[in-house]
Parts: sequence; structure tokens; C-alpha cells
Amino acid sequence: MTSIPYTLKRPIKIAQGESEELITQLEINDDPDCGDLAATDAVEGDFHKTIALIAALAGIPYTTAKKIKPVDFNALNEIVTPIVKGTSGNA
Repeated sequence: MTSIPYTLKRPIKIAQGESEELITQLEINDDPDCGDLAATDAVEGDFHKTIALIAALAGIPYTTAKKIKPVDFNALNEIVTPIVKGTSGNA
């Protein structure tokens, strides 16, 4: 698997047991398989499907991806769209 690193402009805090973890970077899989793409079938609505796709390609839970701020969502959407359409370098 190859990936595209993306540094979050607005890091995400997630609970890790009794502590919190700060996610500052995501590694976006730029060579997904159909299983990654099928993650969008679990949710309804175009916006939620994009969140599910970002989560699948970044290897993070959907609930964590929902915490991504709009500035990062928009940038990540620009990264994942060509991957899904097969126009990125490896897809």
C-alpha cells in the first residue's frame, strides 16, 4: 500500500481509554480496493459517504473522521476524489 501524507491544519482529539490522543497527520491510501470504497455503503447522504471514504482511506474509524474540521475535510476531499476516479498516480 502506498499513501499520501496529509498534515491536519486542525488536529483531532480522540479518547484513548482514560487519556486523549491528538491526531495531527493522516496517511491516505492512494491504492484502495473495492472494500475500501464499499465503506460508503454503510451510510446515507453524499456528505456522510465522503466522510466514510476519507475514514476508510485514512484507516481511521468513521466516528473519528466525523471530527475533521471543514478546512481539512475540503483538502482531504480534493485528495480522495482523484483516487476514487482513478486519476491519481497509483489508482
